Amino acid sequence: MPHETFWQPDRNATLGAARNWLLLIGCWKSVRVTTYRVTELADQYGSRVSIGDIIRRMRCRGCSGPPTSAELVTEEKQGRSARHKRVPIRLS
Repeated sequence: MPHETFWQPDRNATLGAARNWLLLIGCWKSVRVTTYRVTELADQYGSRVSIGDIIRRMRCRGCSGPPTSAELVTEEKQGRSARHKRVPIRLS
């Protein structure tokens, strides 16, 4: 059975292209991780905005600092089973 390639977004991908993903934003100072549905971010900020632009706008609710980590997560379906696909996003 051939291995299918699985598209994964990066920081330059638009919110519209990554609608089925979740965005996990972390702050090491406050020890917080916040999860956002990309589809809701696209509805609020527009589907043409890049993931990197959204991450740059975000601030921690605890310390008001910028994110220290970012990751996109989705499910990759394989027949009846599914596995989570995690894509770290570089912040710099």
